[in-house]
Amino acid sequence: MRQNRILLLLTQFKSLFTVLCRCLRVIECLKKSGMEIRDIKQFMEWCAQGSATYPQRRAMFLRQREAVEAEIAH
Repeated sequence: MRQNRILLLLTQFKSLFTVLCRCLRVIECLKKSGMEIRDIKQFMEWCAQGSATYPQRRAMFLRQREAVEAEIAH
Protein backbone atom coordinates (compact mmCIF):
# COMPACT_ATOMS: atom_id res chain seq x y z
CA MET A 1 0.00 0.00 0.00
CA ARG A 2 2.79 2.45 0.90
CA GLN A 3 4.59 1.77 -2.40
CA ASN A 4 1.40 2.49 -4.33
CA ARG A 5 1.03 5.81 -2.52
CA ILE A 6 4.65 6.72 -3.28
CA LEU A 7 4.23 5.82 -6.95
CA LEU A 8 1.06 7.90 -7.13
CA LEU A 9 2.84 10.90 -5.57
CA LEU A 10 5.76 10.55 -7.97
CA THR A 11 3.40 10.39 -10.94
CA GLN A 12 1.58 13.49 -9.74
CA PHE A 13 4.88 15.30 -9.21
CA LYS A 14 6.03 14.38 -12.72
CA SER A 15 2.77 15.68 -14.20
CA LEU A 16 3.03 18.94 -12.26
CA PHE A 17 6.68 19.35 -13.26
CA THR A 18 5.75 18.84 -16.93
CA VAL A 19 3.01 21.46 -16.75
CA LEU A 20 5.34 23.94 -15.03
CA CYS A 21 8.02 23.40 -17.69
CA ARG A 22 5.47 24.05 -20.44
CA CYS A 23 4.32 27.22 -18.70
CA LEU A 24 7.89 28.45 -18.37
CA ARG A 25 8.50 27.82 -22.08
CA VAL A 26 5.39 29.84 -22.97
CA ILE A 27 6.48 32.67 -20.68
CA GLU A 28 9.96 32.62 -22.20
CA CYS A 29 8.57 32.82 -25.75
CA LEU A 30 6.21 35.65 -24.86
CA LYS A 31 9.03 37.59 -23.17
CA LYS A 32 11.34 37.06 -26.15
CA SER A 33 8.62 38.49 -28.40
CA GLY A 34 8.81 41.69 -26.37
CA MET A 35 5.55 41.25 -24.49
CA GLU A 36 5.27 43.24 -21.28
CA ILE A 37 5.38 41.32 -17.99
CA ARG A 38 1.89 42.55 -17.03
CA ASP A 39 0.53 41.17 -20.32
CA ILE A 40 2.30 37.85 -19.79
CA LYS A 41 0.76 37.68 -16.34
CA GLN A 42 -2.68 38.37 -17.78
CA PHE A 43 -2.14 35.72 -20.45
CA MET A 44 -1.17 33.11 -17.85
CA GLU A 45 -4.20 34.00 -15.74
CA TRP A 46 -6.40 33.49 -18.79
CA CYS A 47 -4.73 30.12 -19.42
CA ALA A 48 -5.58 29.08 -15.86
CA GLN A 49 -9.22 30.03 -16.48
CA GLY A 50 -9.49 27.56 -19.34
CA SER A 51 -10.87 27.49 -22.84
CA ALA A 52 -13.45 30.21 -22.21
CA THR A 53 -10.59 32.72 -22.54
CA TYR A 54 -9.36 31.56 -25.96
CA PRO A 55 -10.74 34.69 -27.67
CA GLN A 56 -8.87 37.03 -25.30
CA ARG A 57 -5.63 35.05 -25.67
CA ARG A 58 -5.94 35.01 -29.45
CA ALA A 59 -6.54 38.76 -29.51
CA MET A 60 -3.47 39.28 -27.33
CA PHE A 61 -1.36 37.12 -29.68
CA LEU A 62 -2.58 39.06 -32.70
CA ARG A 63 -1.78 42.40 -31.04
CA GLN A 64 1.69 41.15 -30.14
CA ARG A 65 2.27 39.87 -33.66
CA GLU A 66 1.30 43.27 -35.05
CA ALA A 67 3.70 44.98 -32.63
CA VAL A 68 6.56 42.67 -33.61
CA GLU A 69 5.86 43.11 -37.32
CA ALA A 70 5.75 46.91 -36.90
CA GLU A 71 9.07 46.81 -35.06
CA ILE A 72 10.64 44.72 -37.81
CA ALA A 73 9.31 47.10 -40.48
CA HIS A 74 11.02 50.08 -38.88
